[in-house]
Amino acid sequence: MSDSRSLQVWTRLVGLFGSALLSKFGDEPPPEWAAQIALLTDAQLRNGLDALLKAGRAHPPSLPEFLASCRNAREYADDFELSGALPAPKADRWTIEANHHLLAHVLREGTRRNYFDREQTLVLVKLKDAWADDCRADAIDGVFDVALQRQYWDDCMQRARDMGAVGGCAAMAA
Repeated sequence: MSDSRSLQVWTRLVGLFGSALLSKFGDEPPPEWAAQIALLTDAQLRNGLDALLKAGRAHPPSLPEFLASCRNAREYADDFELSGALPAPKADRWTIEANHHLLAHVLREGTRRNYFDREQTLVLVKLKDAWADDCRADAIDGVFDVALQRQYWDDCMQRARDMGAVGGCAAMAA
């Protein structure tokens, strides 16, 4: 039997994918789904479900796809919330989002065993700050189109590639 939280999420997924979800997984979340849903924060679930809705998918996601949507949804979110016990950082939205983008980039490269030396890191930080400045300047009442955010970030990463700062140092031997 699934807990009420996973049943609430399952109800939302049924609302998004209808009979396709039910025929693929059943009326209740499988135990693996319930266990993973229990590990996600409310914000991750909310953002992940919203990302699935915005993606316009015709078919229900697999469990790994669902988890990825929950964990990665915030990277290009239109809005975000700061929650938890820590006080809000003394930075504006664009600085925080720029830091998030850079962290996501470094983590992706790290999974490919690509690492950055000091000079590459300094280039990436300067380009991250330039991205934040561009978004801040082009935002209207704090709102800036997500597609343009992504385009600006892609432009920054292209500049980083041109400067030799993307892809990290040669992969380290295992």
